[in-house]
Amino acid sequence: MIEPAPRLRHEDRPPAEPAPALRLAGTEDDTAPATDAATPDTSATPDAAPEGRLIDRFADYLKHERHFSPYTARCYGADLRQYVEYLESTTSPDGFADIAAAVEAKMQRADAMVVRGFLAFLDQFGYSPATTARKIATLRSFYKWMLKHGLADSNPMLLIRTPKQAK
Repeated sequence: MIEPAPRLRHEDRPPAEPAPALRLAGTEDDTAPATDAATPDTSATPDAAPEGRLIDRFADYLKHERHFSPYTARCYGADLRQYVEYLESTTSPDGFADIAAAVEAKMQRADAMVVRGFLAFLDQFGYSPATTARKIATLRSFYKWMLKHGLADSNPMLLIRTPKQAK
């Protein structure tokens, strides 16, 4: 009788191949290693906006530490860029050198009301509950990462519930 192969525990599995780099900010660089054109590189550029550098650092974390697929990392990046666009539309640069610095500060000090405002902003696009849930998961993961690295004052996502989805 042939015995089935033993199941590998998570720690016994070989490491996953690194995902191709994402380019969320910056431009093509001839000195950078070649990457798939469909998946840009996340390496932050010196002239990138502060919030762009935060998103790049988070995307690197998703790829290299959490081993997210390139597609998932790209979707998370798009969700965060949409969040930044919302923050830009609701932020004035009063007391800051520019709007980017003001948005980064608002991102770092966000509370549940800021996130709920973003969710209300998303309602106008008619996203499905599954898409809204992914955007909430993106923000939940992003703020957990920011708090872990001392980049946020608190985690506003602790007070946000994911909408129920149809079965």
